[in-house]
Amino acid sequence: RHYAQSIALEDEVLQADPQAYEADSIKGIAQAYRGNFTQAMATLDQALALEPDFAGARFNKALTYELFDYYDQAISWYTKALEVEKSCWSYYGIASIYGRRGDVANTVKYLKMAIAINSGTKGAAREEKDFNPVRTSPQFQALLK
Repeated sequence: RHYAQSIALEDEVLQADPQAYEADSIKGIAQAYRGNFTQAMATLDQALALEPDFAGARFNKALTYELFDYYDQAISWYTKALEVEKSCWSYYGIASIYGRRGDVANTVKYLKMAIAINSGTKGAAREEKDFNPVRTSPQFQALLK
């Protein structure tokens, strides 16, 4: 992956326009994927300080929490992202956390919402290792048919 290049590019954008909250959001998630939780959160908080209702930054903050195994905080931030934009990937993120926890009912509930927005998430769910703990449940299997 090209996370360092992405961060450098977003730094150029931010140098030209320090109010470019979208660039902060992209830079933050790139920092998270590079393994730097503290930097990522600071950058995402900067994006949200500039634009509190930017769904992309809320989603990226949720994803950062999820990447670092802070699952309750991740669910909270996916929910905050959904307050602004009903995205299939926010519902999917919540479903994947419940999947890891082996919570069939909540996995199916949130995955069903993701699929209702974008049926293509079924394909992703079929391959997603996060769903392994619930994969054999009849409810999960029925949802992916």
